[in-house]
Parts: sequence; structure tokens; C-alpha cells
Amino acid sequence: MDYRRLTLAAFLALGVRLMFGILVWIAPFADEFAKYPTMLRPMPIFRDNVPLTLAGWFIAVFVLAIVFAKGYAGGNGALEGFRFGSLMAFFTVGFVSVSMYAQVNIGLRMAVIGGAQLFLEMVIIGTVIGAAYEPERQVTEPRALRVAQDFFRARSSSSHKTSISAGDVSSCVMHARRTAPSGKLAVEIHARPLDTIC
Repeated sequence: MDYRRLTLAAFLALGVRLMFGILVWIAPFADEFAKYPTMLRPMPIFRDNVPLTLAGWFIAVFVLAIVFAKGYAGGNGALEGFRFGSLMAFFTVGFVSVSMYAQVNIGLRMAVIGGAQLFLEMVIIGTVIGAAYEPERQVTEPRALRVAQDFFRARSSSSHKTSISAGDVSSCVMHARRTAPSGKLAVEIHARPLDTIC
């Protein structure tokens, strides 16, 4: 995992979470919150707890970024993030919104508004994380790598080179990746002489 990208993704997601919370959640529905004075902390205490709130949000989005990075299989980062965010949206709505409505004394309107807000927020956060994290594609086809390494060993033996450049192998395989159909890299390398690829 690329921790620099993870941190960037987490900070961007935190910024989105903060702006979304203020503009789409707190400001428009302040009157709805006022209906439940015993459920929410008074505003002065709420303001005093802002640093704790931000710390909790950052931990949450950083963990989300790690989960995304662990499951990222390549492709467009924003699109993969959108899919990831959508999946997390269903999870959080079920785990938080539905269970809160079942356990906490709030009205159906508040529950629906909260669920819709949470769903949209998670989709946006997932998309931001995916777009920010998208790493350089890594070579994952071991068979293709072995073929390329064998090719360079043969080339180095004939030219009396004492070592094989990892960059040579990587660039060869990455070039083959770009020219081969998706998912058929190893087959493509075996089907053509490597001199025509590298």
C-alpha cells in the first residue's frame, strides 16, 4: 500500500465529510434537530467537541482508505471508489440509520433524512478516496514476469551482461500489458517473440 496516497485520500475525504456535513446536513435540517433536544448535545458542548469529532472522522476515513486499497484491483480509481462508496453506503445505512430508528426515539422523517444523507455522503467519500488513492498499476502476472525474466537472462548471456535490470523486465511486461487484451497478458507474451514486445 502507498501510505502517502492513503493519507492524501483520507485528508481529502475528511474535507468532503466536513463540508458535506455543514452544507447538506447541519444547516438545512437544523429545525429537524431542534425537535430532539434530549437526544443531541447542546450547541456549546457540540462546538467544544469539534476537535474530537474531527479526530474520529479522520480515523474513520483513513480506515476506509485502507479497506479500499486492500481491495483495489486496478482500473479507474474514481469509478472503483464510486462502487466501493456505494457498497459502504448500503452497509452504513443498514448498520447505523436503520438500527438507530429501531432503537432511538426519533421520527421516521428524521431517520429517512439521516439515511439519505449518510448514503450520499458515503458514495461521495468513496469516490474521493478512489480518485485520490489510485496507484500506478502493478505487475501481477507471475507467469508473464517469468517469461520476461527468462528472455532477459538469455539476452544478457549473449551480450555478456552480468546482471538483469529490474527496470528492463518491468518495462517489458508493462509494455506487453498495454498492448495485450485485458486478462490475457501471459498468453499474449507466449504467443509472440519477446523481441517484438520489448
